[in-house]
Amino acid sequence: MVECIEGGAELSDLLPGVTVHGLDVGRWMERQRQHIVRQVLMDEQRIRPAALGIRPNAAPAEKDNTAKRPGTGNRTPSTAAWPRSPGTGSEPGR
Repeated sequence: MVECIEGGAELSDLLPGVTVHGLDVGRWMERQRQHIVRQVLMDEQRIRPAALGIRPNAAPAEKDNTAKRPGTGNRTPSTAAWPRSPGTGSEPGR
């Protein structure tokens, strides 16, 4: 990749599929920008891409775990949804 940059290529030219000596440097660069990949790299492994000008994508926003699943709404439990009819056996003495 350094060869590409020194040869006059811009980072924007190095798309996935661009190879140098058989290695897909475009794909490598794309992975280095992914937050999940950078999260597991050691500090020393983050230095080289940063020195080449490769900046990470923005971290994904935290998910709101309080959001309801689609279709759940504000329903009452199914056992309380319908009133009991008199004489169904739920009253004592019948």
